[in-house]
Amino acid sequence: MTGEQVRGVRLLILILSSKFILSGCGSSVVGSSNSPPTGSATPTPTPSPTPTPTPPPVPKGPSVSNLDKTDPLTWLVKSVCIDSQNHLLTNDPYGGCPASAMIRKIQVGEPLPYYNKDNFNSQWNNFPIRGADGSIYLADIRQFGPTYDHRFRSNDQYDVYRVNVAGDGWVSASNTRDGGGYNTTFWGPNCQLGGGWRFFPTANFLVGGTTMLTIAGQYWQQTGLGFPGTCSSVGQTDAITKYQLLPQYNFGGINGGPVKPMDAMQTIHGFEPSSYFQLNGHIEVFYFTREYGLTRWEVWTPSAQMPKKDTVSCGSLPDTVSYMGENFVITDCHDNSDVAPATDLILPIWPVPNVNLLNYANFSGGLSDANTSPGIWHRTGTSPAGNLINWTQLLSQSARDEAYGKVGVSYVATNCGAGSDGRCGYPQVRQEIYQEIPIGQFVANQMYAYGISARVRPGGGTLGTLQVAIEEMDAGNNVLWSDSFQQSMGNDNGSFPSSMEVTSVFLASGFYARRLQIPVQSGAVKVRYSLTPISPDTFDVLEAWFAPW
Repeated sequence: MTGEQVRGVRLLILILSSKFILSGCGSSVVGSSNSPPTGSATPTPTPSPTPTPTPPPVPKGPSVSNLDKTDPLTWLVKSVCIDSQNHLLTNDPYGGCPASAMIRKIQVGEPLPYYNKDNFNSQWNNFPIRGADGSIYLADIRQFGPTYDHRFRSNDQYDVYRVNVAGDGWVSASNTRDGGGYNTTFWGPNCQLGGGWRFFPTANFLVGGTTMLTIAGQYWQQTGLGFPGTCSSVGQTDAITKYQLLPQYNFGGINGGPVKPMDAMQTIHGFEPSSYFQLNGHIEVFYFTREYGLTRWEVWTPSAQMPKKDTVSCGSLPDTVSYMGENFVITDCHDNSDVAPATDLILPIWPVPNVNLLNYANFSGGLSDANTSPGIWHRTGTSPAGNLINWTQLLSQSARDEAYGKVGVSYVATNCGAGSDGRCGYPQVRQEIYQEIPIGQFVANQMYAYGISARVRPGGGTLGTLQVAIEEMDAGNNVLWSDSFQQSMGNDNGSFPSSMEVTSVFLASGFYARRLQIPVQSGAVKVRYSLTPISPDTFDVLEAWFAPW
């Protein structure tokens, strides 16, 4: 849903109104029915995989039929099995939980009890997080293999969804990130963040329907801006979305895997009744299940473009699909209904911009030596040679970094200003770039994560060390509590090292982070987030990140 015309769904972020609350659901919750949708112009759904469905295990305990089918969260959030003490079980919720268990949606702060995998052996996982304002978000991660260490890399992906934006009554996409267009925002009517890329309404969605609304996309990161960019009417289109319930749609069945019939909410987005769309456009199709949330994603390309059918990704597919009186070819498909139990119960840390407490996190501005206000970047400290820590706001204009935005990616270059002795001020002198956040934005003993996306600039050293720290301070700048980590990094820390990637600040940066519980100390008035060069190398810092997690 970003820079590349054909792309996969990545990280799902859900902003929920107060009406929708992530709470445990047991077997006493009313079950769902398989009543078919109604409505006009119903598209031909993608035929289910041809292998005979694998019978699910006989439910001995509660299943997704015990969840509220009319709540959009039932279709958007991963279901989990829990024991009588509310502890997570690693069971696949498909077919029902164990006899003595209960079923509900995964909750804020919980680790992943199982992993969803797609036909490319990528992992898709989702979990809720809470913003500083109390809003609940859902992170649905896509991490590329073959190494699944739960550490975000530059080519890993996510989407951001919102529920009931400004009371509009819809589930919609607001922003996204991938390795093609990087960070992108979808603006709706009246410059609303979200509300344009719609999936289905928050009420009465099971009956199906169609909507058409204005949407405008902006590659804000490749336009040298910070999140969420600036709203513009340039490039606005009126996209048609069709949504419907597909009872017992067959998922899986790929490469000999099991076939899993599950009720699914299907959303078909992006159709435009125009000749330009026929020659240049495509449709994206989403399948949401009560078991896993987003479970399948497809790209339908108009036959007029003479596209090549995807023959390997999702098993047997039809030659064409009919929709809105036009024929389409399925050119890409991802089915992540395969499940593996977690071997290490952890909560991955990913740099979601929607919950970031830092301003100017992408260094698109906000650097000041004179203004001492919180919420902007400052610097302090000299090296043994007497040089102030260096910083320079820059734009990376490599081919990959301006491919879609046509301006470039904003970042800051910094070093400690070492002299001929090659020495930085640390640890005797505080040399740092920092930003301060009022203590009122923090909740005592809540879990937070902080980190950095950065690399060592090519042409100098090949390995350098940067320190990231957070400190609670009183009004006199006395440190009351602190935490930090030092991170070694190289010139290219991305997912797929290549000569082209190392020229891209975005693709060559690694994301490094730490998660912990933060106490709020008596007398604290602010929390300082800081970056300190430990080695004399020059570091390209793409993004600073500090958020409830």
